[in-house]
Order: sequence, then C-alpha cells, then structure tokens
Amino acid sequence: MSESVPGPFFTTATPTDHVHEEETSNAGYFESLSENDIYLFFEIDNTSEWIKNGKHKRIALQFPDSLLPYSERVTRLIENKIRDSEAPDDVKKTFVLADTSYRSCCVDEVAAAHADCTALVHFGEACHSAPTDKIDVKFVLGNMPTFIDEFGAQLKKVVDQLSSENIIVLMDSCFAHEQNQIVDIIKDIVPPTRHVSCANLPSEKSLKEHRENVSSN
Repeated sequence: MSESVPGPFFTTATPTDHVHEEETSNAGYFESLSENDIYLFFEIDNTSEWIKNGKHKRIALQFPDSLLPYSERVTRLIENKIRDSEAPDDVKKTFVLADTSYRSCCVDEVAAAHADCTALVHFGEACHSAPTDKIDVKFVLGNMPTFIDEFGAQLKKVVDQLSSENIIVLMDSCFAHEQNQIVDIIKDIVPPTRHVSCANLPSEKSLKEHRENVSSN
C-alpha cells in the first residue's frame, strides 16, 4: 500500500462561515476519558519528547472544541514530563489555543503568533489543507480504542452481504494506529477471492516535505 499526500488546497472561507462546528460522532467517548485514556489518546510521551527535543521555547497547544475540556489536564501532563528533564537554561512554556478562527481541523498560525509561539501541537482531526511554513507543527490525531474483537464479530454477521469483489477500508484518523490489525482481521474473515485495500494516512515526514514543496513553488 503506497502512501499518498493530499494536494494543495487553500480555502477562501471566513470565520463566519464556520460558526457552527460539526459535532464529532465520537463525542460520547470523549465525555468519560480516564487519566490513562488521556495519556494514550493525546500521545503524552511522544508529544512531550517532540517538545523537549525541539529548539522552541514557546509552544502552542491547539484543541478542537470537543477536546477543550481536557486541555488543562493534557497541558499539566506534558509540562510535568518536560520539567523532569528540563535544563535551567532551556525552559519551555506551553499555551492553550481556545480562540481558533477557522475550523478546528486547520492549524491556527495567527493565534499561535499572538502568544509568540514558534511551534504548535495540533490535537484532533486535521485537514492538512494548506501549508504551514511559518511554524513547526506536530499533529496528534488521537488514539481511540477500536474494540478489535467486537469489530470482527460484527463483520462476520454481514460478510455474506458484501457483493463486491473489491473492498476498500476507510477509517477515521483516530483509529489509524491499529489500521494494520483491522485490515488483517478483514482479510481473515472475507473470502480469499475478495481484494482488500486500505488507504494509508501520510506520515508527518511526508506531509512536511509536501508543505515545503508547495511553499517553494
């Protein structure tokens, strides 16, 4: 399966076009996240390492409305891990962005600039619709549990109803961390005569290279 990168797209929308943010279908899950769920979903270890290893002193943390109630706890967990290995001359500070002007899937460089931030961690769904060449960005799409066993059981109930020879697997970005396992289960259940394909999410490295290419052209 080859990795694909979205093409450049620049919106002409204004903030008033996105007053009503569409509700996520996973809203119920977000209402009851435990401390351990928060640690895993927001990739606290990986995010903290990215901040610690970077050259930036002021880092913005951008949350969509659905995840904003967890911003204080996420910030506390990240800053605690940063301080554990922080040198006296390398103090880093995080800032929560809660006034995003456009859709929450877009990186809000303007709001980050208001806090003099030179790096940004974007939590939640991301559209990657425009290059972000003015600020370093880390995308944390979120790791939601996929309940693999239940998924397999439900698929077995409907597999006989699948008439197409080709099956394309599409999933929300927050399930991408278990993408290979999901595809393997599908291949084990559906008849071998069916062809199963899954769209891979592009890596952060390929997205960064793509944004740099768009900016230079």
